[in-house]
Amino acid sequence: MNETEKLEARVAALERSRRQLTRGLVLAMVVLASTVWMGQKATTQKKKAAEPPPGPRVVEAERFVVKKADGQIVATFGVTDGVPVIRMNGPDFTERLNVSLGRDGTPQLTFLARDGKPLARMAVGADGETSLEIKGAAGPATRLSAGSDAAQIGFSDAAGQLRAALEVNAATTGLNLNHADGTTRVALSVQEHGPDLALLDANGANRITLNVRPEHAALGVRDAKGDVRAGLAVERNKAAFALYDEKGRAIFQK
Repeated sequence: MNETEKLEARVAALERSRRQLTRGLVLAMVVLASTVWMGQKATTQKKKAAEPPPGPRVVEAERFVVKKADGQIVATFGVTDGVPVIRMNGPDFTERLNVSLGRDGTPQLTFLARDGKPLARMAVGADGETSLEIKGAAGPATRLSAGSDAAQIGFSDAAGQLRAALEVNAATTGLNLNHADGTTRVALSVQEHGPDLALLDANGANRITLNVRPEHAALGVRDAKGDVRAGLAVERNKAAFALYDEKGRAIFQK
């Protein structure tokens, strides 16, 4: 065999080796790819099997009840007379707190005593007025409120009768003191032009009035009909005093 034939034989052997190596690499890549794909499929199937089925996203009920481990009801959420109410109970099973929304959209928070009586209440009225009412165990109450143009604080007795009220608005600050029957007997106000004080009788008529203005101060005493019977006025450089009869005629002046 000459050199040319030997060279051709070597080239043919190398070509056969290359083809065998190529077929082996292709087969190995196919096996590897199949293994990876089967592993991914198995993992995906496991994940799908492990995931719980989707549950409902909306829960509907007319009433929800929250209980302790021993079965005691500690809170409820439901609708009472068409109004949504959240109620929370104390350890003695009595309602102590509730949150409600009125038919007119008024939100209200109420704190109750063990006997069920409301002792404190906060609310926002339909007109935007915000109020806080606090009651004592025996009945006296204090109420604070703030509206769009005025703020008020009132004090009531055990019978629920308003006995004192203070109001502040853009033009006036006023304080009224009331009798047990609810009639105002003392009225004090401060306006732009000065303070006024009035003492009233049981019928609500002014009997004594005191006014202070930049230019004078005046005191008037009136009868039951509201007519002035005595008057005192003090100005910068002088003072005057007068008495009047029942027809309004001056019987004394100085």
